[in-house]
Amino acid sequence: MKRLLLLCFLLCMSGFTALAQLTYPSAHNLGSGPYSFTDWASTNAALTYPPNMILHKYSGGDAFATVLNGNWVGTYALTSGARINVLGTDGLQFANTGTSNHVGAAVVALNTQNRSSIAVSFTSQLLAHLTPTPPRRECV
Repeated sequence: MKRLLLLCFLLCMSGFTALAQLTYPSAHNLGSGPYSFTDWASTNAALTYPPNMILHKYSGGDAFATVLNGNWVGTYALTSGARINVLGTDGLQFANTGTSNHVGAAVVALNTQNRSSIAVSFTSQLLAHLTPTPPRRECV
């Protein structure tokens, strides 16, 4: 009986470990055209992600000094706690609170095989309510 309980415990724990592991999206082949992220609806189900993208979370603290520890598994229609707010054509907003489950990264996979010149650009903005004029960052 003890062996059976131990086996059940180990199987359950291995399932929890698998849920917490990071996974990565399939790559968009730039040979078939450019990649563009233009919209994501808040009605999309949990455990789904934009094409060729995945969202990761971390346990808390300084996001730049903390290791990502799992995929984002929440819905996109949360109104409190750590969440991803869907802004339609304006993209995604990572809203982190004092909880232990913070949104940490949007990872996009691009297949650059046989490409000689790649241009990547994105715009990010701090939307903190304590910042009178949020800084805007455009990267090219």
